Amino acid sequence: GNPSSSGSSLPPMTSLLPILVLVLAILIRYTRLFVGVWANLTVKPFPVASSPTFPSKEVTVVIPTTFKTPEELAQCIECIQSEGPKEIFVVTGDANVSAARSLCDAHSFKNVKVLGVAKLNKRTQLLTALDQVTTPLTVFADDDVFWPQGYLPQLTAIFESPSVGAGGTCQRVRRNTSGTTTDFW
Repeated sequence: GNPSSSGSSLPPMTSLLPILVLVLAILIRYTRLFVGVWANLTVKPFPVASSPTFPSKEVTVVIPTTFKTPEELAQCIECIQSEGPKEIFVVTGDANVSAARSLCDAHSFKNVKVLGVAKLNKRTQLLTALDQVTTPLTVFADDDVFWPQGYLPQLTAIFESPSVGAGGTCQRVRRNTSGTTTDFW
């Protein structure tokens, strides 16, 4: 016996590889979708108390930014400010502080303080702002997130339980659609 003449009708493994990759990609994509749908249907938010322990005025929001998209930052601050936190710290590089302050002035943002750091580094930016926080709760927010109405009371509701010391969120992202196939994923 010659093994090549055994009559096997299976294609070589190399021709199956693209099909296997496609099947794996589809499985991953739709597994993620179904887990997300299941979580959305089964996990319920913590109820917001009528008289919360930590109202919005007991929260400081820290936004580290590179200040590359000023109008997006302005929209972010506007969404966050509408939730009524005590203060918002925008922390950027020293070279961008005056431009960030001008942006805040142009939009008439209240209770927003702009701080600068010598070198952009998210950890340094967060620590710079934390030194000035006076509220019991601090929320870190990226400069490209947009909070829906009622977000901050919902976020602080988890702290009604004395066993909770920190919380995380599910963020909404605004996608820039380019019409490419990457929008599918």
